[in-house]
Amino acid sequence: ASENFYILNVLTYLYFISRNLIPPFFFMFIVAYCGLWHKYCSHFRYRIFFVLNTSVAFLLIFGNIWFNQCFYIAENLQFKAGPYILALYLNAFCFFIQAFITVILSRKILSKLIFSVFLMLIFICVGGSTFQFLFPDFTIENFCTAFSILLFTLAVQKPEENIDIDTGSLNFHAFIGDAGKIFWSNTPMDILFVKIEMFDSLKTQFRTQTRNLFQSSLIKRFYEICGSEETDVYTISPGFYAIVSLKENQSFFDSVSSAVFLTMNQKMKIDKAELLFSSKICRCRCPDDLKNLKS
Repeated sequence: ASENFYILNVLTYLYFISRNLIPPFFFMFIVAYCGLWHKYCSHFRYRIFFVLNTSVAFLLIFGNIWFNQCFYIAENLQFKAGPYILALYLNAFCFFIQAFITVILSRKILSKLIFSVFLMLIFICVGGSTFQFLFPDFTIENFCTAFSILLFTLAVQKPEENIDIDTGSLNFHAFIGDAGKIFWSNTPMDILFVKIEMFDSLKTQFRTQTRNLFQSSLIKRFYEICGSEETDVYTISPGFYAIVSLKENQSFFDSVSSAVFLTMNQKMKIDKAELLFSSKICRCRCPDDLKNLKS
């Protein structure tokens, strides 16, 4: 019995740790999807909100080891909720409320489907948590979480819409979506457009697979040059690429631009041939050079 008691205690704490990680991760995804990650990270009050809320939840969970005021396992091996468990639910609701506000404020840049799905996910999670709090003997919260993940996977996180099937990089659809969110949030960004002149002429000389492998290796080289989590490479069309960086360090993008320029002015190996391509490179700073997506 003592061994079962110990195992149930460990599993209960693991459950509450994972359960209380879901609201902050969900909130972080909403912020990132709406293009507000840079803005939230740069504002002190948003960082305080996130750190304080997350810290309170885990202080309650780990403090419960000594005080047993949030939850505990009774002698009959039954789960019992303590008086402070309400604080854990209120903590989660704070993240969901902030996520709801973020979705409402970002509705202009979200499609009707994504906007509806985000609201549905929030209401499902809040409804499941509320029901679980009122009726702790029913594990409806786990079902709501699993259903939300399934809905999120099917309706929101659809890589087939954002990945270029030929090169494996982000495609033009992803570029329009991400750039639109960045412009809307007024986040500074640098864009480096790289276009290989007469790239279509390679169709008569090389197979499709060979051309795609060449583009994939070139994009991989761009990522190696950037080496930053705040930089992405997009395939606008075959032979036309966009490197987008949100790093505020201008010397970083200066070095990226120089390295890309040197790369594009060197002979490149495609299949067994070495070719020197003619390319055009254009760098712009947003919103200084480009005010919106249309420009």
